[in-house]
Amino acid sequence: MKRFISALAGVFFLIGILFLFIDVLSFDRSFYAREYRKLGTAEDIGISREDLDSATETLLDYLKDERDDLVVHADFESGGVREVYNDREKAHMVDVKALYQTGRKAVYAALGVSTALLLILLISSGKEKKLPVIKGYIDSNLILLIMITLLGGYAVLDFNSFWTGFHHIFFTNDLWLLDPRTSVLINMVPEQFFFDLVTRIAVSFAITAAVLLLIAQTAKKRIKDRYDV
Repeated sequence: MKRFISALAGVFFLIGILFLFIDVLSFDRSFYAREYRKLGTAEDIGISREDLDSATETLLDYLKDERDDLVVHADFESGGVREVYNDREKAHMVDVKALYQTGRKAVYAALGVSTALLLILLISSGKEKKLPVIKGYIDSNLILLIMITLLGGYAVLDFNSFWTGFHHIFFTNDLWLLDPRTSVLINMVPEQFFFDLVTRIAVSFAITAAVLLLIAQTAKKRIKDRYDV
């Protein structure tokens, strides 16, 4: 029973760790700056880098619930000064913000509960009785690593299909289908941008999960060797 509870807690713990990487890396301003330079984003959109940075700050602050709207202006090479985001983009970002804020609260709550549960199981168990708890965590770690590997392989082979599937799962409308001829947002963060971001998140999580798995495997071996169980 301890092994099952530990495995269940471990799944939520690792999902929480994954979301932590999503949370941190998705709002890393230096990443946006590097991607914009690499993809020539400002030039493609036809605005200055300063205006692009301002539009990005507005977008990220909105998603983090640090501002109430997406009203920001830029001086476009074709058309002069106007609002960056159109009505369809704003409507889509309402959905994105709701998804992000709801997911953030739920996942971090699960992370806190699962971490506390794993610690309670370890502390309350006798020395050799910690083994089922550790085995349960190893089970969850392996399951999540396999899932991330499969999803990562799918994304690498056909990122467009992966990204489309993601939107069909999490959004109930088609507002996410933006026209690159009229949408600044889709040109700010095109498919290549998201591919690079998802790759960065997946690699960071995989390395962390692998390190935690190694620690758990080492603890398991020490207990088995010490108590001959």
